[in-house]
Amino acid sequence: MASVGSSSNNPSTGNPTIQMPPTNIPNVQDQIIGAQPPLPPLPILPSMNQPFTIKLDADNYLIWKNQLLNVIIANGLEDFIDGSRPCPPRFTDPARQIVNAEYIAWQRFNRLIMSWIYASLTQGVMGQIVGYASAFEIWEALNQIYTSSSLAKITELRAKLQNLRKDGLTAIEYIQKHKNICNTLAAVGEPVSCKDHLLYLFGGLDREYNAFVTSITKRPDNLPLEEIYSLLLSYEFRLESQNASAQLSSLQANLAHLNINKKPYRPNFSNPVGHFTQNFQNRTQQFQSHPPNSNQFQPSILGKPQGKHMNQP
Repeated sequence: MASVGSSSNNPSTGNPTIQMPPTNIPNVQDQIIGAQPPLPPLPILPSMNQPFTIKLDADNYLIWKNQLLNVIIANGLEDFIDGSRPCPPRFTDPARQIVNAEYIAWQRFNRLIMSWIYASLTQGVMGQIVGYASAFEIWEALNQIYTSSSLAKITELRAKLQNLRKDGLTAIEYIQKHKNICNTLAAVGEPVSCKDHLLYLFGGLDREYNAFVTSITKRPDNLPLEEIYSLLLSYEFRLESQNASAQLSSLQANLAHLNINKKPYRPNFSNPVGHFTQNFQNRTQQFQSHPPNSNQFQPSILGKPQGKHMNQP
């Protein structure tokens, strides 16, 4: 009987011996100079349903990227998008067409990450990545598309921030526009410093806010931006209250001035009865002061004029 662990050729017996490899022998690939260490095993397939509240557009690439990275890294699948885990061969034995189990597992994880990416894209963006078969290819394509125009986008956003004015906006609307531009700059990799935040914020205010700007800039301590926003809202409320009181006082003064200079209104209309009585009295007085002439003809019964008979001498 051959002894295990003995020499492979035993001239005394003539029978070959089977030498089992020791368990502590390293992998053959590790002995090759420059060979990569074996990849770690794949984790358990995570859930496909992942909430993505941010959809990729031209202004939020970095925010979208961080959203996806959080999910991918949390599930231990970052090597699928950085190119460190390429697709294994499909068959272990091409001649016998035996499918590689690692290939099947890799495809499942690859398609899972692709579904996460697609779930966070708008329909217009999806058309830009049609034809890619791996999450790594999609990741690289989106990175090239949305970072190539970053310089032009940064220049445009900086100009918008510099030219932003409050004008007829309310304080909350002005603050929201200011914050949106600053957040977009941060999303494209150009965050706005706190100093620039205040510089652009104060530069767009109206003259009536000069006292507010002076009070903030002369403070020895540096207030957080959110607190400055809150103080700006309070200052606007105070201005509106004072303006409303001033307008009310001016209106009351104008009304009082009108009441003093205004004469009492007396309706001017004629009384038909009074008018008739006055007319009758005027005519009576006129008749009494000018009696009719006795020589005037008076109409007779026959309709012919006749004079008044006078006594004959």
